[in-house]
Amino acid sequence: MKSYEDPGMTETPATGQPNITGRAWVSRGRLRRDLAEIAASDDYDRSAYFTSTAVAPTTDAVTAAAMESLPDLGTGAAVFWGSRSAVAIAPPFPIEEELRCDGVDVGPMLDLLSREVTVGVVLLRLGRYAVGVVENGRLTASKSDTRYVKSRHRKGGSSQRRFARSRERLVRELYDKVCAVAEDVFRSYGDRIEYLLLGGERQTLLAFTKRCGYVERSGIEVLPRRLDVDRPGKAALEAIHRQVWMSRVVYLAEPSQ
Repeated sequence: MKSYEDPGMTETPATGQPNITGRAWVSRGRLRRDLAEIAASDDYDRSAYFTSTAVAPTTDAVTAAAMESLPDLGTGAAVFWGSRSAVAIAPPFPIEEELRCDGVDVGPMLDLLSREVTVGVVLLRLGRYAVGVVENGRLTASKSDTRYVKSRHRKGGSSQRRFARSRERLVRELYDKVCAVAEDVFRSYGDRIEYLLLGGERQTLLAFTKRCGYVERSGIEVLPRRLDVDRPGKAALEAIHRQVWMSRVVYLAEPSQ
């Protein structure tokens, strides 16, 4: 199976540990094709599925290394491995049941990729926001706008303090506006929205979630993965469904003897 290796991505492992030969964000269609190759390959003869709260078994170096190599997306991991190589996959949405077996079982991952999932999306950077709903890969609701937020003021003294207070007020107003828009957009979907994905600058999103009481009241599970967006708006929302269904894949190989 092709390894989508970035230049310089091979990592030197500790003695006896598998090394990482590639990392990639993979689309739903690409992952389905990769799973078909895994199932047909002689390189893999074991499978394991772990929920997001599972602990990697320390008795299996390959599985432990595979799970540790993945970022925490809050979705768990599937690992397929054999005597020479392994593939670890963090899917776009949570694995709900753990499974370990001899042989290659890609069925649970294919089932997850075939689920009809409704996801709320909030894209936010200071001055711009976009809120939408993605249903099974299609954007079915959206609202975006701009809202003025002053740039940082570098001068000192009372002028700087007044500027800082004014800027903080504008930021709070932006958060409150986005929170109200999200509640308005998501309300018509009732409890169909299973997950919430956020995109934008990390600290801005952290401050927003702390400020927006609706995020907690809604009961929607906020996934840790952060969507990559430079300019929140309608165009970003129309393309975001591709990112929503992306999986993180890591490729490993046994170290040379």
